[in-house]
Amino acid sequence: MQIRSKVEDRYIHYIPCNNIGDWKAEWFYIDNHAPPLPDRAAGAPQTRDEWFANGQNAEQENELLDKIEYLKKKGVTGASVVFAWIARRIQPLQKRCNLGFEYIGLMDPSRFSSERMAESEALRRVRRVLNGVDIRPAMPKLYHVNNPPDQVNVQYLE
Repeated sequence: MQIRSKVEDRYIHYIPCNNIGDWKAEWFYIDNHAPPLPDRAAGAPQTRDEWFANGQNAEQENELLDKIEYLKKKGVTGASVVFAWIARRIQPLQKRCNLGFEYIGLMDPSRFSSERMAESEALRRVRRVLNGVDIRPAMPKLYHVNNPPDQVNVQYLE
């Protein structure tokens, strides 16, 4: 992931590891459970107008960046974000049944395991992804089904 340099100071800081070992040997396959992801289209990606909105979404972008800055001030770090994903056993880019703030715990249908993960194991995994994580990251109060974020002004381009 690469952060746009002009707004880098507004994002949550993290330092990715340069070498994550033999990652190819650790890849795994997960079935395409219902509701399935759309079929993969052959060929190169098709250009979409949203990619070149050139500020048309500036109001929404600024609103979301303001929320990120607020969370940074509350103590959210790159390590705490990665730790939460790992401990919740939800892949950051997977298609989910619930939004992240609707997380309901061990029985959340988006989890790929209902077993609890030991904190030491979660920390070990965070250290494999990020540099500079020596202790369990501070975990500010996270969004979940009983603590939802304020509504965001969503705009759809046609």
